[in-house]
Amino acid sequence: MRRFFIVLGCLVTALALAPPAQASIVIDFGTGAGTGGLFTGTALGGTGTLIPLDVLKVTTDGNPQQVFNLSGTGTGDANGAAVMSFVYGTAGNSITIVGGVPALNIPDGTTLLSGSFTSFLFTMPTDIAGGGGSGTGADTKDAGLLKALGIDPATQFAFFGFVITLPASEPPWTTNSVDIQNTAVPEPGSMLLLGTGLLGLASVVRRRLRK
Repeated sequence: MRRFFIVLGCLVTALALAPPAQASIVIDFGTGAGTGGLFTGTALGGTGTLIPLDVLKVTTDGNPQQVFNLSGTGTGDANGAAVMSFVYGTAGNSITIVGGVPALNIPDGTTLLSGSFTSFLFTMPTDIAGGGGSGTGADTKDAGLLKALGIDPATQFAFFGFVITLPASEPPWTTNSVDIQNTAVPEPGSMLLLGTGLLGLASVVRRRLRK
């Protein structure tokens, strides 16, 4: 009996510590073509202003990837794209994507994504080599956008991944490209329910063995 509970305890512990299963939803904002916006910063802090994002790519439950054009009339981008702005470091810690998705009837001016950084790594461009940055953090996406994509607005997402590349020049830099992606993850409660069920089963077995 003691051995049974030792094995059961190890199983429950392993389930609690196990990494999430492979997620089935991936949302990716990025630059389809062209450059724009300004970035200035160091490893200690910086800002990105009116960086254009004109493509939204979505993969849901293993289905073929869907690609949507982003728009941003009035956002300040010369080509009318959605724009990303962010601050990190001592000056603040935030990121937003504002624009629209015409094919999904999401109007311009919608805050498609908002969030904050938990980390940001920066490589300083030089006169002969480009640089860039990458960051991670938690974000919230517009509920209307998720509904239009057939995704439950309550879906929990992992930290976003953020990458920006910069040319070999003096600051402020015009961004070459941007990619911001995150992935939905299973609700941790499912693991908790399984563990609770195992403990309940153990209780029943123990009572029967006492009879």
